[in-house]
Amino acid sequence: MYTGSELLSALNSLDTELVPLAVDFLYRDTITMFAADAGVGKSTLATNLAVNLALGQSVFGHFAVPKPCRVFYLQLEGSFVESKKRLRLIREAQQGDPTLPWCTDNLFWEDWGSTLNVLKADDVETFIDYIDSFKPLDCIILDPIYMAVAGDLSKNEVATAFVKF
Repeated sequence: MYTGSELLSALNSLDTELVPLAVDFLYRDTITMFAADAGVGKSTLATNLAVNLALGQSVFGHFAVPKPCRVFYLQLEGSFVESKKRLRLIREAQQGDPTLPWCTDNLFWEDWGSTLNVLKADDVETFIDYIDSFKPLDCIILDPIYMAVAGDLSKNEVATAFVKF
């Protein structure tokens, strides 16, 4: 809570500028979540975001990406075959020539293949140690987030544990 004088002081101080990954859309050191009903395209949206950031191309053809980003994509649901199909379609739409190098240095895709439960300290430690091996990273995408917890994300304990993670 801020008092009136604290608010005035905050208004008169300089802001720390957020570093954009995609201008006016996505910033370094922030958390962004996409929420929608099952099967409406969240994974397609996240995959496009990962590719656009990794290639340094505007996100969704609108939000400028100042420089290519190193992106780690954690696939927690669905098959890698589905993901490859989605990635092929995106590559063909964006580049045309499937023989050209594409996202080779900036996109890291992990088909986790096992349960990740951020409510368990061992799972968190294992995952963070694994991700550390890909540093530096600009963006980490978890798809879908509900697969990273055992429990109902609408419950306070579960949601708090996920946000801390």
